[in-house]
Amino acid sequence: MNGRTWREPRKLCALAAWVALFALLNLTACGTLEVGIERTAPAETNPAMREITPETATITSSPTADTPTPTPLAPGTPPPTSYPIPEEVTLQVVGQVGGQSLAVAVEGAIAYLGVGPRLVTLDVSASDNPQPLGQSDVLPGVVRDIAVVEGKAYIAAGDTGLRVLDVSDATDPHEIGSAPTAMEAQVVSVQDRIAYVAEGDCEGGDCRGSLRAIDISTPSDPQPVGFLEMPSSVNNMVVMENYVYIAHNEGLQVVDVSDPAQPHPVGAFTRRGMAEDIAIAGGYAYVISGPQVLVMDLSSPADPQEIGSSSTMFSANVAVVAGDYMYVSDGFCEFGQCGSQLRALDVSDSDVGKLREAGSLDLADLAVDVVVADGLAYVVTWESGLNIVDLADPANPRARGTFTTPGSMQNVTVSGQYAYATGGGENGLLVLDVTDPSAPQTVGALPSLPFAGAVALVEGHAYVPAWVEGLRVVDVTDPASPREVGSLDSSVLQGTVDRVALGERHLYLTVQEGGLMTLDIADTVDPYPIGAYTPPTGSIRDVAVADGYAYATGSTSEGDQRKGILYVIDVADPTRPSKVASVELPDHSSSSVTLAGDYVYVALVDCYYFTCSGSLQVIDISDPPQSRLVSALDVPGGAFAATMTSDADSSGRYVYLAAGDVGVWVADASDPAQPHLVGLANTPGRARGIAVVGDLAYVGDDHGGLLILRVVEDL
Repeated sequence: MNGRTWREPRKLCALAAWVALFALLNLTACGTLEVGIERTAPAETNPAMREITPETATITSSPTADTPTPTPLAPGTPPPTSYPIPEEVTLQVVGQVGGQSLAVAVEGAIAYLGVGPRLVTLDVSASDNPQPLGQSDVLPGVVRDIAVVEGKAYIAAGDTGLRVLDVSDATDPHEIGSAPTAMEAQVVSVQDRIAYVAEGDCEGGDCRGSLRAIDISTPSDPQPVGFLEMPSSVNNMVVMENYVYIAHNEGLQVVDVSDPAQPHPVGAFTRRGMAEDIAIAGGYAYVISGPQVLVMDLSSPADPQEIGSSSTMFSANVAVVAGDYMYVSDGFCEFGQCGSQLRALDVSDSDVGKLREAGSLDLADLAVDVVVADGLAYVVTWESGLNIVDLADPANPRARGTFTTPGSMQNVTVSGQYAYATGGGENGLLVLDVTDPSAPQTVGALPSLPFAGAVALVEGHAYVPAWVEGLRVVDVTDPASPREVGSLDSSVLQGTVDRVALGERHLYLTVQEGGLMTLDIADTVDPYPIGAYTPPTGSIRDVAVADGYAYATGSTSEGDQRKGILYVIDVADPTRPSKVASVELPDHSSSSVTLAGDYVYVALVDCYYFTCSGSLQVIDISDPPQSRLVSALDVPGGAFAATMTSDADSSGRYVYLAAGDVGVWVADASDPAQPHLVGLANTPGRARGIAVVGDLAYVGDDHGGLLILRVVEDL
């Protein structure tokens, strides 16, 4: 164990809630359903690549019984499996790039960085210029934590359990073994040929966790040997001799693992509540709890005692001790912008209960992992990659080098050879060349667009909804150098901008406080409002436009009751849009609208704490003033986005759904009154956006980056 790691549960979810205030749904959901992944031998790739290139993989469904209610499971029990479906459509992974970075390990001159669902190896012998050496194939889950021992990397990969990779050749990291876990594998540490995996799950605001001991004497065939249920979801742990010290949502737990097959609790400290992280040095534990670092005497593991604490920080996150100093990240998020400080605390005082800040360094993003080796701190920031910091003078830590990654991607629009992706947070707009779908390449970026949503493209310009920043117009005629050339501030629009849709000659915006707004875009770089429709109550979330009508989803209230609604709005005169019909929908927190022929397909999602659900609603609009609901299809992970294929041969038949933690769903809608599931692919992250061009589906997989799937009909 490297002494710190990313933790999924509540502390960082609270920070993420600031980042995702606009989307509401960027909470981390636990407990993804698993399907089988069949892999073929990867093609040879250039070991010095900077972009991730994929293996060929086929993601298929596993016909099984319905998923049972989660309960603590015995060692070796596989995770819940997926829903039974007919396999009429197969989805094959052909390309992937980006994803959130959550963990790093360092051995000698090699850094092992998690980038979405991949392990990337870096040569850090020149700390001011880290260079990529190799990458793994796409793993079935996002890399949450990494431990490297004797040429093997042990990876906690969420709901896909423990993955074992051979990294003896840093240019060719490849998977050789795995072991399932009953819940999401979040933390891993290795000692004496035992991998200790902390796992957790959250549902409806309630979190649970466990410690699992796995025998890795044969790395290609790891075997569970011990199991212990925890009071709550585990945030981090340190293994030291015969004990595992576990920071969890209710405090500190000490577990005796002298016999890994029989782990048992021997001590605890819960008076301060949640423990976010823990580092141990010199017989003392340094525990992050709320805004403070607690100093605890471990001379008696059965009775850990608090002997001091740090001064209050804004939001302490991860910690590691090296020599006489403890390094703590202290982060914050505000209006779409996250930042943090790496703080150096002197722990050499003879009065060990006192911590004195020696120095600090500002970081441009939220730090989620820190490793210290040979006088350097390797700091992972969740949307920008790896930062290397010189600690020669702890009073004055200095930035040395960076390795930047594309980060999360939620929304995707494809035009020609380019995909335009936005992450819904700090990443802004990314332009990717997808000429070769097996090797998508980032060619341009405009990071100064927080909370950017899905873009609309017109004559070499991208219209980008940017929440509190209003509408931004970006010139993308040179994809390598996108530049902002126009805007409409939220003050002019009198609200925050959520979504944008293109009509025949006008642009349509959903403005959170102002309903639906029509814009004149005759001058591409200088759009201006010419009309609006404001619902009597509630808000409008998404819109699609065709044949003189706008179909806008939102919510409305009657007393204490809130419900969803589809507004049918006549926009033949864009200066005077008027409602001609409405269709009641289930209540929801987010929605997406797509059109095909005489039907509107509305994807709905509603999230409660860490659990999302939703549905696909099908509405007949053959006579717009008489629009009516004709069918619905439940989507357990939530339907975050929907699209129809642009292939004329199958247009109007298949609806493709970005279904959150469930992955990608394909529904046959050839009979709109009876849509039914015909294909399913579990994705490494959380499917949030989707675009389909020909036989390729481009998925904004959130933490998993951009995933490109080939659609194969099993005729």
